[in-house]
Amino acid sequence: MHGYTREDLLERQKPEYKGATKRPTAIEMLKEGDKHDFLQNHHKKMKMRHTIYADFESLVRKVQGCKPNPEKGSVTVKTEQHEACGFAYTIVRSDGKACGPMVYRGEYALYLFLQHLLQERKLIREYFSIKTPLVMTPGEAQRTITHRWI
Repeated sequence: MHGYTREDLLERQKPEYKGATKRPTAIEMLKEGDKHDFLQNHHKKMKMRHTIYADFESLVRKVQGCKPNPEKGSVTVKTEQHEACGFAYTIVRSDGKACGPMVYRGEYALYLFLQHLLQERKLIREYFSIKTPLVMTPGEAQRTITHRWI
C-alpha cells in the first residue's frame, strides 16, 4: 500500500512483499454468499439499546532510562509511552437518535472518560426505569407470537 516515485525503489522493496510462501500475497475480500462467511448465525444477534463510539487522542512521550533486563527474561526496550490527552464519544440509541458528541481535551483524560461513562450508564438506567405502557398493534402481536415458537 505504498507508492514509489522511481522504479528502482520499487524493485529494491519487492523481496519484502514475499512472505513465508516466497511469493507475493494479495488481499482477497469475501464475496456475498461465500461459504467462509463467518456471520451465519443471524438469528442469534441481539439488538443493543445503546452503542457508544469512542476515540482517544494521545501524546507519544519518550521514556528515559529504560534498559532490557535479560536476567528476568526481558529484552524489550521501552522507548515511548502513550499518554491520553483527549477523547470524544457519542452514544447512538437503537432508534438511530444520537446523543453527543462529547469532546474533551486536557489533563486526566482517561480518568474523566471513565467518569463520563459511569454518568452515562446512570442516565441510561434512569431512562429505562421509567415505566411506559406497551403499545402493540395486532399485527406486531401476531408476529411476536409466531416468532417465539418458530
